[in-house]
Amino acid sequence: MKTLVIGLDGATWRFLDPLLDEGSLPNIQSLLDSGVKGNLQSTTPPLTPPAWTSISTGVSPGTHGVHDFLELNRETYQLSPTTYSKMTRPAIWDLFEREGHSIGVVNFPMAYPPRKVGSFFVSGPPIHESENIGHPPKVNDILESVNYRVDPERRPSDGVEAFYNEIQSLTESQLQATLQLMEQYNPELLWTVFMGIDRIQHYLWDEQIDGENAVEQFYKYMDTAVGSLIQAASDDVTVCVLSDHGARRIEKRVNVNTLLSEWGYLEQAKPGLTSSLKQALVNNVWSAATSFPRPVKSFIREKTPTEAIARFRSKTTASTRSLSKFVDWEQTEAFAVGNGGGVFVHGQDFEHGPVPDSGYEELRDELISEFTDVKDPETGEPIFEEATRTEELYPTVNERTPDITLQPKEWKYTAGVELEDERLQEPGDRVADHEPTGVFILSGDEIRGSSITCDAVDITPTLLYLHDLPTVETMEGEIRSEIFTEAVTDDRQRRTIPVFSPEHQEGSMNEEKVEERLQNLGYL
Repeated sequence: MKTLVIGLDGATWRFLDPLLDEGSLPNIQSLLDSGVKGNLQSTTPPLTPPAWTSISTGVSPGTHGVHDFLELNRETYQLSPTTYSKMTRPAIWDLFEREGHSIGVVNFPMAYPPRKVGSFFVSGPPIHESENIGHPPKVNDILESVNYRVDPERRPSDGVEAFYNEIQSLTESQLQATLQLMEQYNPELLWTVFMGIDRIQHYLWDEQIDGENAVEQFYKYMDTAVGSLIQAASDDVTVCVLSDHGARRIEKRVNVNTLLSEWGYLEQAKPGLTSSLKQALVNNVWSAATSFPRPVKSFIREKTPTEAIARFRSKTTASTRSLSKFVDWEQTEAFAVGNGGGVFVHGQDFEHGPVPDSGYEELRDELISEFTDVKDPETGEPIFEEATRTEELYPTVNERTPDITLQPKEWKYTAGVELEDERLQEPGDRVADHEPTGVFILSGDEIRGSSITCDAVDITPTLLYLHDLPTVETMEGEIRSEIFTEAVTDDRQRRTIPVFSPEHQEGSMNEEKVEERLQNLGYL
């Protein structure tokens, strides 16, 4: 093996730096002692699906087309799980295969069906492990032998320790699977992604286990996992540790569709009196239930079928998945979809879009002005740092790209799309969320320098260069050759090949299970 890439979804220097200073992360410290430390700038917004996809392809979301866990059908207004089957740009594993080099991948988000690479490929979240997630088929035997799981079955409402132990247990299963696959296949590049840090940070940011912060405790566990992978690799391996985004404690949740409704751009469907009374009752019951202590929530979860909770939740407010039935589409000029609160102008490219092409830019200007002017009534500060025409963020856009991308102030607000009574709410159980600054570490005999700031789209071009492989001429990222020794740069030539469409494997997923997973993890 030449290169080992360890993805730590959501890892942030906010926790790493203090733990490194006190000597609690010896394995990560050993990488820094002989390598480069830096920041990785995520996509905007900094969400797992577009960020990991940009990292693996070297292009921005407007080019590769993956913006969220779900994608919107402009004819039916329905949302369905996003997969790589609609990708129009090759990922790093496609390039390795094309050039006859071996690559193995474990738990890569959104990459389903598993790619038919020469070594092995294990699809990552949000796919359910009951699907065929491994290639070749015998990989699934290894996964079964270690009780491999993709996402936790326990929820934060089951209690701090129960949720923490579940995350650590499934992470250990992923580690053991990676170690076995590494030993059996020994690919030239191995890329494995662990989601545990992100899960723990979202819900346990302030929680204690045995007198220690739960997040810090989990970082220490991940340091031992990194050590196990390094020890199993060859002595001369180059190790890259990176995260797709960072994280921080959030203060409030802003409901973007509520704002659009207040401003008159989104028209809510008008139910009859009986429906309104039922809806009010359901909303009040759910609101009361969400304020219950964790032990009470856990008891309710244990006694109530999961599908019943999901059905009840879907009837409370208009969420990402159920927005369609709450909106009068023919009277709606703009709406938001997705975890980042991406705003769509409801124009002629939608089945019921009332906005004429001639009014598109004028409406966008109005919306941008509204979003940049809106303030937190408690502090008087703007809620959004920027509301940006998305084509100003990305070199290209596609039909799945929102018309306006919102950037909350200092990322201390998180943008949601629920239609609630109030525009701002407390964050609830999900107390931390993403920010753009992630982690980048590269260590090995061929690495020099001490610090760097790189973009998500720089990772794949740089790794291809390290392996003396060509990049695709349409890649938007840069080869960061300044971090390599002269022995590497004197031996490499920058080569490009024309863009090609990856060969897509056939495969279907159980959409209900995927949506249930996303709801349990707070993404729906």
